[in-house]
Amino acid sequence: MGDKRSGLHQTPLPKRKRAIATLLAFFFMAMGGGIYLLMAQEQRLENLPCGDTATMTTTFELQENPSIAIPGYEGLTLQADTVKQNICLNNPSENTCIFYITLRLEDGSVLWTSQAVLPGEQSAKMVLNQPLAKENYPAVLQYDCFTRDGKRLNGVETKLTLRVK
Repeated sequence: MGDKRSGLHQTPLPKRKRAIATLLAFFFMAMGGGIYLLMAQEQRLENLPCGDTATMTTTFELQENPSIAIPGYEGLTLQADTVKQNICLNNPSENTCIFYITLRLEDGSVLWTSQAVLPGEQSAKMVLNQPLAKENYPAVLQYDCFTRDGKRLNGVETKLTLRVK
């Protein structure tokens, strides 16, 4: 019977090390690929002209509406020392509600508020209430949702980083 214990077969140590090394290599490649894809998505969002609408979207269940798709951003890049920005935010076409979007600093200072953004459309280019100096700022995007007849639905706040360059 020799080396067999309770019917278990032991893998020789070199094969086990090779398998672990292979799994670790795949793990790190997958992690690197995921980080690259997130960075590429963020870069695409930063460089979009206002006519494009590629965004990450999260669906939230809101009162009196089966679901509302809310675009989510980890960060936005703004130009320093100017109020005119080349950024537009969209309301996904699958929504039936109207968005009013507010961008504010974490301290509550309102930087920008959109006009009504209809489903499938974009806001006008941002014109900030104040220019910002080069720095990273913690910020909040607030989405206030309304029915087409003006009845207020719930809203959502998402945190993001403003990278002012």
